[in-house]
Amino acid sequence: MSVENKAGPPQWFTRAIEDPGEDCFVNVEGCRIHYLRWGQAGKPGLVFLHGGFAHAHWWDFIAPFFAEDYSVVAIDLSGVYDLEYTALKMLIEGEKSHREGGVWLWLVGLNPQVLAMVQRSPLGEILGRERMHFTLEVAIDKYLASLVTDNKTL
Repeated sequence: MSVENKAGPPQWFTRAIEDPGEDCFVNVEGCRIHYLRWGQAGKPGLVFLHGGFAHAHWWDFIAPFFAEDYSVVAIDLSGVYDLEYTALKMLIEGEKSHREGGVWLWLVGLNPQVLAMVQRSPLGEILGRERMHFTLEVAIDKYLASLVTDNKTL
């Protein structure tokens, strides 16, 4: 036996998503950041931040309800992609610990956006481009070539 909801979504939900907010952009240190805005400027501010695997529209169903009393902003954390700051910090700490023990960290198989973000991060400075690769095949080729040309083990 299946139950169908013929009434559709609740009215409050429908009203909220009918107001998608205003798409806005701001440049921060050369990076174009997208955010959504509801309400009027000059009112007290309220900022919604999403977690990993989300985006600014994550708040579409709730943000409009605050727009009468607040200037509401939902920031698109595009630089985070699917690698959160805490995970990046853990990788940095883990890389240092392993390197001190003689084990070298290589990052392989990251999607292009995450790879680009990591390359610009402190971890990217530590690893350099020679230890970050889009595919396993490229990483293996680079590793084997480094053993032959440098006669060393990474």
